[in-house]
Amino acid sequence: MSATQFCARWGCTNAASYDKPLCYSHWLEWDEGKLEECNRCRQFYNDAEMHVYWELGWDEEFPPYCNDCLWIICQQQGRQPPWTGPKAVDRPVLAHREILRTDRYIYILKLSDNTYYVGQTTDLAVRLREHKDGLQRQTAKKDPKLVYFEEALGGKRSAEERENELIELNTTGLGRRTLRRIIEDFRAPLRLLDLEA
Repeated sequence: MSATQFCARWGCTNAASYDKPLCYSHWLEWDEGKLEECNRCRQFYNDAEMHVYWELGWDEEFPPYCNDCLWIICQQQGRQPPWTGPKAVDRPVLAHREILRTDRYIYILKLSDNTYYVGQTTDLAVRLREHKDGLQRQTAKKDPKLVYFEEALGGKRSAEERENELIELNTTGLGRRTLRRIIEDFRAPLRLLDLEA
C-alpha cells in the first residue's frame, strides 16, 4: 500500500509516495544529476546544499551527507568539521527508503535522418517516452528509436564520462562506424530471442 507523504526534496511540500519519494519536478532535477541524496536522512539537496567532500579528502570515508547530517556524524565521532555551520537539528525523515534504481542508463537513439543521439537517464522508459512525445528538441519530429543502452553502475561522474565518450564517437565518420559496431554487438544476442514463447 502506498502512503501519501511529502516530496523528499528538502523544503518541498508537494505530494509523493513511499515508493516514489520525489515529486515529478524534483525527479526531473534528480534525473539531470542536479540533486544528491543524503545517505542518513534520505532527503534530497542540490549541490550547493551538499558539502564538498573531495575538498576535505573525505570522499572515500563518507558517502554523501547533507551538511546537518555530516555535522551530527562528526559530533558523534568526536571530530570537528572544518566549516562553521548551524547547530545540529534532527530534521524529520520524510522518505525512509532509497529510490530503487540502477544508477544510470546510457542510451543511443537512431533518428529518421540516420544520425544518432546519445543520452543518459535514471529511468529509460520515462525518458524514451519523452523523446517519442517530442519533448527533447534534438530528437523532436525525428522518430527516435532506441537501438542501444547500457547500465552505468559507477554513479553520475562515470556515467557522464561514458556518455561523453560515445558523444565524441558520434562526431566523426570513423567514430560513427564504431558506434554502429557497438550497436550491432549489443543487438546480436537479442535476435536469438523468441518473443512468441
